[in-house]
Amino acid sequence: MITLLGKYLRKARIDLDLSLRELADQIGISPAQLSAIETGKRDAKTDVIDKMANAIGISSNKEREYFEQIAIRSNSEVSFKVRDLNEATANTVTLLARHAGKLKPETVQKIEQLALEDLEME
Repeated sequence: MITLLGKYLRKARIDLDLSLRELADQIGISPAQLSAIETGKRDAKTDVIDKMANAIGISSNKEREYFEQIAIRSNSEVSFKVRDLNEATANTVTLLARHAGKLKPETVQKIEQLALEDLEME
């Protein structure tokens, strides 16, 4: 199943007039890996998502946030480096990740709303 990330990435690659090989080389992955990400057969890892954004010329924070959201929603698994977070944030994120399926939808909405409000303040 083609994901939103795959569609976005493929469109950007075509708009930039890049072949699979050319974009894959810029990202540092194989053309087969890029093809699998574009077609939704493979998830993109966090470090690869960042390299993709750079390779297709995403520079503004707003565009990068949008691209990362697409990538997160497209991935069946979300990964991040807890060691890059402060201890309180790492504990909270780990707790949410472990128990996300048990949370009520309204709780998830509240958490999302609080996070978005906090990000808008930056």
